[in-house]
Amino acid sequence: MGWGASDKQIVVESDFLNLLDPNDLVMADRGFQIKEELLLRRARLAIPPGARVRRKWPHVMLNKKVADLRIHVERAINRLKLVKILKETLPITLLSIIDDIINVIAALCNLLPPLVSSE
Repeated sequence: MGWGASDKQIVVESDFLNLLDPNDLVMADRGFQIKEELLLRRARLAIPPGARVRRKWPHVMLNKKVADLRIHVERAINRLKLVKILKETLPITLLSIIDDIINVIAALCNLLPPLVSSE
């Protein structure tokens, strides 16, 4: 992957799709063009509607659930962004282990108190 890779290219080349099970639901922003790749793995794509989109009742309930879950995803991402090392410019010598660095930071964030109460 080079600079300027598309979202689709990043997802396909990252092996993320190989982690999916049939009937998994993947949330993504508008314009994320991976629906066909998900269908090949019998997974589904959930994209929250825009503010102006009107839908029938069953879709409204699904969209509310997706929007509610998206809040938690954003909170989890924000936890990663609060880590000081990710705010700094990293030396090019760390490029080969950047994935390991991100994985360790994500694992440490997962040790924090839950984002959602179990009640």
